[in-house]
Amino acid sequence: MMNEKELQKLIEDYCADMLEQQKEEAERYYHQISGDFSYKMSEIAFNLGTIEWDRLEFGNWVAIPSLELSNIEDVRKAGLSLSFHHVDEDEEIDDNIFYEMDYLNNKDNSENIKKCIKALENYPKEAQ
Repeated sequence: MMNEKELQKLIEDYCADMLEQQKEEAERYYHQISGDFSYKMSEIAFNLGTIEWDRLEFGNWVAIPSLELSNIEDVRKAGLSLSFHHVDEDEEIDDNIFYEMDYLNNKDNSENIKKCIKALENYPKEAQ
């Protein structure tokens, strides 16, 4: 198992990369879809939700990303939400979200990541 600094770097690098990939796709969809702004945003959210993004997997955990985007014209405000799911001995992923972490663009996310790691370390105590 990784130490806390290695795990923090893994999560940070993954989030930065995944946020960039999802923002690029959102921009691409924005220019392809015609209609008013709210229609475009709902179509972008739907289209991004159909993509099988790379998941972050480590230990008994899998993190599933989703883009938090309120305004496509200002992608600097984009954020990523990571839903952490526990993986059991049979490698079955629990459908329930154990922990959800927000990763915001252009912000120091180290405290959010540290809180996430602590919550994961305290599993299953915090799951009850």
